[in-house]
Amino acid sequence: MRRFWLLLSVFVLVGCPTGEEIIGLDPARFTDVECAPVGDSRCLEGMFQTCEGGYWYNQELCGSVCSLDLGCVACEPLMGRACDGDNVVGCNPDGTLGSIQQTCGLGGCVLGQCEDDCGEGTDLIYVVDRDDRFLSFDPWEDAFTFTELGTLGCPAGNQLAGWGGGVGQGTPFSMSLDRNGVAWVLYTSGEIFHVPINNVDNCQPSPWVSGSEGFELFGMGFVSDEIGGEAETLYIAGGTATAMSQHLTGRLGAIDPETAQVSPVGSLTPSELGPELTGTGAAESFAYFPGVASSMIARIDKFTGLNAEEWAIEPLDGQLRAWAFAHWGDRFYIFVTWQDPFDGSQISQVHRFDRITGDVEIIIPSHNYRIVGAGVSTCAPFVFQ
Repeated sequence: MRRFWLLLSVFVLVGCPTGEEIIGLDPARFTDVECAPVGDSRCLEGMFQTCEGGYWYNQELCGSVCSLDLGCVACEPLMGRACDGDNVVGCNPDGTLGSIQQTCGLGGCVLGQCEDDCGEGTDLIYVVDRDDRFLSFDPWEDAFTFTELGTLGCPAGNQLAGWGGGVGQGTPFSMSLDRNGVAWVLYTSGEIFHVPINNVDNCQPSPWVSGSEGFELFGMGFVSDEIGGEAETLYIAGGTATAMSQHLTGRLGAIDPETAQVSPVGSLTPSELGPELTGTGAAESFAYFPGVASSMIARIDKFTGLNAEEWAIEPLDGQLRAWAFAHWGDRFYIFVTWQDPFDGSQISQVHRFDRITGDVEIIIPSHNYRIVGAGVSTCAPFVFQ
């Protein structure tokens, strides 16, 4: 797992470079490093700085955590969880420690989770594209980088009759990631394969039986059974291959990871296109409902399948060709490929939605992967609202 160590450095404070005293500020706290715009802020080796009069100003040396938005705090809200001794606790939106979510062994709490609870690398997002390329996507500190881990060689059978007429080998359709670092990749053959993220060449069939309870093709996402808990369930949204080829919304189901048995939950809220799912360690399930006329993100009621909370977002400018969806740090990452209606070209992008502000930004305007599945484990950072 990724480790962070807080480095507290002693700063040499210099006088205000302009030689002018700004009312209310200590001239000795100004650095000689220029900045812009005025009012901007940053964290530098534990020091919270703001841009004042064109130069970085040392506001405070943090004793614990420096947050870009809040300054010195006890914990970073975007992480969702923090350590308080050997306890995993929530991190409140104001950067204060919240209630206990889990107790680890002696010295076992690291970066807001029990150290031995999650597999290596399960704090990242993983994606698979139409051409079987398997990649990690790093959202830490807004890195937004793809890393190719290999090309899947899963022995998928022919496509389902309702999807490709039974002609041609199945291709990836969706995926999710469990806490052990194993990706569950669904193919258009209706089969689910297990792919370890640290050895993508070792693709193994899962015990999932295609068509169980009428589920052949679906979006999916692992969700913790309780806040901060280790037990999790794989929720799926879809139905028969024929229904999915007709862009019907489908139903919600729940797969037991131990037995691969599915239990139907209920009908999903009707939408233009079927959703992709993602889940969190806060025991919440979310769906991305794409569309040309309208699009939205919703929190799904795990007991009924209906939308418990909705956020309308702008639809894309062209017809969707592929989409995937993942939660991370209380933000949602939307991987889309859409076709330009004017020249017919296909454009692959990554968008990020913030459910607190309601803002959507395009963080990667163009890349070379037609992503059809995204998985994030319940070990990833979350914020419980």
